[in-house]
Amino acid sequence: MTTNRTDRLLRSLAGEVDVPMPAKKTCWKAVSRKIEQPESAGLLSQVATMLSPAAGARSAVWRRVLERTTRRSIFITSLLRLLQGKWVAAFVLVALAVRLMPSVILAPRTIASSDVLLIPTGGELSVQIGDLWQRVTEEIALQPGMLLRTQDGEASIVYHDDGVIRLDRNTTVAMLDTADRVVPQTAAAIPTLELYTGRIWVQGLTPPHVQGIEIATTYGDITVHGGSVSIAEDDTVKVAVWDRRAIIEHNDQRAVLVSGERTELWEGNVFLTKRIAAIESGTPWTVQNLARDAVHRQEIAQLQHERRIAMAGILPTSRLYPVKRVAEAVDVFLSWSDESRAQKKLQYAEARLNEATALLEQDEPQQVALTLDAYRQMLEAVATGTGASSVTALLEQSLDAMSAEVAALLPGHESYVIKKAVLDARAALPDTVVGNEYIEGIVLVDGLSSLLAAAKDGEVSALQSGWIDLKSYLALLSIENGLDPETVKEARSILASLNTELQNLSAAGAGVNAQVLREVASYVPHEAEKTVAALSEEELMQIVTSIEERIFVYHMKRSRVNQFISELKALEGHPDHGRILRRLHLALPDGPEGFPERVRREVKRLQWQKAA
Repeated sequence: MTTNRTDRLLRSLAGEVDVPMPAKKTCWKAVSRKIEQPESAGLLSQVATMLSPAAGARSAVWRRVLERTTRRSIFITSLLRLLQGKWVAAFVLVALAVRLMPSVILAPRTIASSDVLLIPTGGELSVQIGDLWQRVTEEIALQPGMLLRTQDGEASIVYHDDGVIRLDRNTTVAMLDTADRVVPQTAAAIPTLELYTGRIWVQGLTPPHVQGIEIATTYGDITVHGGSVSIAEDDTVKVAVWDRRAIIEHNDQRAVLVSGERTELWEGNVFLTKRIAAIESGTPWTVQNLARDAVHRQEIAQLQHERRIAMAGILPTSRLYPVKRVAEAVDVFLSWSDESRAQKKLQYAEARLNEATALLEQDEPQQVALTLDAYRQMLEAVATGTGASSVTALLEQSLDAMSAEVAALLPGHESYVIKKAVLDARAALPDTVVGNEYIEGIVLVDGLSSLLAAAKDGEVSALQSGWIDLKSYLALLSIENGLDPETVKEARSILASLNTELQNLSAAGAGVNAQVLREVASYVPHEAEKTVAALSEEELMQIVTSIEERIFVYHMKRSRVNQFISELKALEGHPDHGRILRRLHLALPDGPEGFPERVRREVKRLQWQKAA
């Protein structure tokens, strides 16, 4: 029953939708023509129809192209000859391919900036978000304005590729800036972090001409570029530099501390630099963090190396490489402003660095040299192009960013040639403060740091060959105005540490070349050769007066005595220690604290110490 009803319904519907015979014949003729026509010709015809613009649009496009033939006549003539009358469709096809599928032909443009990460390393750690303190048990991203506090635990803050800050127990800090440190050093910048109380360790991995990691404290700011520094804040701020150098700004004064130097800051004190006691180098805080710094630098250098390889795309050794370069030229051609063209050229110049890194991995030294030469030529084309200030700023910003991305590399790493190429390109810019001497100073300090690491690891053969490679740069230490004073001070500090390590290796029978031992020792001044200018009477009295004022800020006997003891401790190691004490003996009044007698005992103790 149901089947009969269904059949009747279908026959009724077929009658309603029946197509008349003339219409059927017309449809069949159209289908027949499509079947008989070759498939490729039909496809091309359809593409040409879809992509061919109207007559008015074609004229407008042609006029706009002709306006730019002065600078692009060769490119356009070649393109028209190649496309032979089909230029509109073909040009649009190429443009669409470049715009819609850049990852097929062109290398990836960039990698998204990573977050600043807080990594707990044990114990209790809290972060304040708004008014609420929350306990942290796993890795989190940090934002400006957050407060961090350790109790019985420790933590590390990883700043992109720019460095790391490690928090000791019972430390409180505030996050101020989480941006990549790629702006010029001369620009005004927000401090990276503020230390309220406790102790932190800072390792910087940025070149000196860009912003370093800046730590704000109660009594001054400390900036670290490529060094390792311990900073502690309590009643005073104690700074100890363990690798490279740090810049201290205190009481409108600027000073540079290098490896092996320390200072202590408080309100109104005269800035004084002292040597770090040998016993401090063996403390767990120092030993552990220096070991972590070495590992972190290697990890960052390798990460950057692998990142550039991943972004390289098609290499010069591939048959498709000419297609990649043509696609880049088309992409630049389609940019209609000087700034956007410069930005594209800088992007593709950076692609040459990525390709060179990948070629290093494939052991293609000749192709590496050609690719780095292409990188330099592309930068020169941008530098000598329009001359617009905006383009110059883009060029400097790009090179500063790239310099920061290769700062962790040291001689011995296969990608160090990439760092040299970037630094040389930065120095070659017209009217730049980063000259050849600056680059030679970086290479010298990098090389000495690498030699010092080799000496500590007992790698004698690598140490001796590296010393030979550095001889031409070492000559700059003896040339007046050869290097800036801060770089000279840093280099001599590393040489002093290297000399100590070599003497220890030689005493242990490690077979260090005697000539290398003599040459390294020649750069280290003897103690008898060190001279220190004595303070004038006015400067002495200024120090004495400031000490007296700080003591008598307090009204309680116990507080005054505590401050007096703190002042005596701060004077230890001062070249005019005895003279200051004698003036202090006359300046401090007698009273219940017995300051004159206390000073007299300190003078006697100092005399015994010198006699011993």
